[in-house]
Amino acid sequence: MRALKPVRPNLSSSIATLERLARLCAMLVAALGAAASSAAAAEPMRAADFVDSVGVNVHITYYDTPYKDLDRVVEALRYLGVRHVRDAGFKARGQEVERYVRLAEEAGVAFDIVLWPNAAFAQSFAALRDFHRSHPGALAAIEGPNEINNFKVAFEGKAGKEAGVAFQAHLHRLVKDDPAFAGIAVYNFTGPIVDAPADFANFHTYAKRGAQPRKAMVDDLNKIRKAAPDRPVVLTETGYPTLEGHPDGVDAATQAVFILNVLFDAARLGVARTYLYELFDERDDWKAPKGNNHYGLFDIAGTPKRSAGAVRNLLALFGDEGATATSFVPEVPPYTVSGLPPDGASLLFARSDGAYLLALWREPPIWSQAEHSALPVEAARVTVSFAGRRADARIFDPASNGDPIDTQAGVSEVPIAIADRPVILELVPVADNRQAE
Repeated sequence: MRALKPVRPNLSSSIATLERLARLCAMLVAALGAAASSAAAAEPMRAADFVDSVGVNVHITYYDTPYKDLDRVVEALRYLGVRHVRDAGFKARGQEVERYVRLAEEAGVAFDIVLWPNAAFAQSFAALRDFHRSHPGALAAIEGPNEINNFKVAFEGKAGKEAGVAFQAHLHRLVKDDPAFAGIAVYNFTGPIVDAPADFANFHTYAKRGAQPRKAMVDDLNKIRKAAPDRPVVLTETGYPTLEGHPDGVDAATQAVFILNVLFDAARLGVARTYLYELFDERDDWKAPKGNNHYGLFDIAGTPKRSAGAVRNLLALFGDEGATATSFVPEVPPYTVSGLPPDGASLLFARSDGAYLLALWREPPIWSQAEHSALPVEAARVTVSFAGRRADARIFDPASNGDPIDTQAGVSEVPIAIADRPVILELVPVADNRQAE
């Protein structure tokens, strides 16, 4: 087996991100449905922490899908720039283990592995231990069973929710009692919302009928935090299918916008890590189309959809390779956002090179399920002001491309039109940053 170049996913950065976001949420979550014409300066989130919070679901042992071609999977993950993947199960056979090794080594990702109380559990758990020992950094988390409200689960004579809770306690104890798994997080099972032994509460959220993601995410988070108020939270599945005629289907351009909104909403609401569903469309099923086969960021041929390009553009902009990228303490710059309508939100990030990234987005209705077409949205005129200080500004539209759509030098305020897609304002304070006249 090839030697693995260590991957260094920083789960502790996710926990620190949650702590910082909790302070932000105290100011922002209560105002989700209220008018907010002006937003005051808030503590920035490190851009590197945001990048580390983004993951994607894969199924690398689904040999009757595009995941069979591991070279294509590696290429897609490199294209996106994500560092975390989630997969349902860990098969102990050498051929399958080698696929996990290749993915970690060649794509530079770390796994969240879902485990089930089936006949292969003991073998899978032992193989996962060996994988982790041999390839440090390639395992970030171990997760309890997936969506037990949709898939049957049985353990120790129990079924359903009782079996899920019992197995989760068993899994958590096995991981925490095993020194080999020191530092590995345990995610709770998904399905019925119930607290069980875990480091992170866990949920899935899927907005319906082409709706924006925020309301469904807030509703689901409220249920999770009521059940497990003291646990940080991960979101291990969320996404939108691109299947015409499906009740929840949208076109490729709308999927791209929704995916970006999902990531910003999750960060703003304090979710430690978000795994998009999923990397590839699974099947070419035009004769009997199923929505579940069309959630991919890439199509059946491995071609990037617009959502894949949007994620790539976003993570490239937020990338921070500085020596202190995951440890520096961002300063809080003086700024205000005015003109943002009630359906809008903003979130500030900082890179270790001194630059700030201000995400601005809105969530009005942008999709008609009845017509299966995009809805027009009138742009809101928003102004970002820097309390008289000056900065070089670039405006990005990651849903469209990775290049700036506008550049302004030495300005103390920036007017921006925000309609149906997120806008990122990159601000680099000028060296001689005296108060503007």
